[in-house]
Amino acid sequence: MNPEGRVKGSPVLVPEARPSFYHKQGEQMTNEILKRGRGRPNGTKILRRRYMTGDELERFMKAARKAKKKYDLLFSLVYFFAMRVAEVVNLRVEDFNLPSHQVTIRAMKGGRFRAYDLPEQIEKKLIGWLKQRAMLYGADENPWVFPSSKLPRSGHMSRDAAQAEFRFLCQKAGVSMPRSIHDLRHTAAQEMIRAGEDLATVQGWLRHRDIKSTQTYIDDHATVEVEKRMAVRAARFL
Repeated sequence: MNPEGRVKGSPVLVPEARPSFYHKQGEQMTNEILKRGRGRPNGTKILRRRYMTGDELERFMKAARKAKKKYDLLFSLVYFFAMRVAEVVNLRVEDFNLPSHQVTIRAMKGGRFRAYDLPEQIEKKLIGWLKQRAMLYGADENPWVFPSSKLPRSGHMSRDAAQAEFRFLCQKAGVSMPRSIHDLRHTAAQEMIRAGEDLATVQGWLRHRDIKSTQTYIDDHATVEVEKRMAVRAARFL
């Protein structure tokens, strides 16, 4: 018991403070929670924020636009089409149908594939990279959109190489939270969820075979949002 009659370590109730103060403290607590992760019960995996905020995404994509053409295209594809890293590095030139303005993406899980319309911005990036790629690797020497930079150049870019560039651009953009290219896929999914897209639509866009896989994206989104609200409310008492 201290001189004030309060047990050491017990919470101090703040009698009066402006809501903006509590909100600020709550935001700080939320950031701390998201940075260190939260243990799930029964020894399951750690929950962390798996998506970029709007500001983080803007800074990352700005850094990507200033990078090499192939990486600008690669990360644009990953984000817009919510691609797995294995799906993007395994893209073949024949998967793109420029006259029809479409791309066919083959899911690396479940054997599913789907044709998508190419946005004009991504199509321009694709054309620019294919021209440069032809000069670097030869127009018909390599079937992959993203050839390996290592000799012999018969294969495609490795997942490790793509991941290394992702981390480099995150550091350059001052984005510390996401740790994997896969988080861009989560970012796309979270934006669809926030926009009110139904579960079946999100499932189709993500090329999920089992809708339970899609549900985990929504569950994680809901959990993080609850933690944010709880942190704001609890800040005045902690």
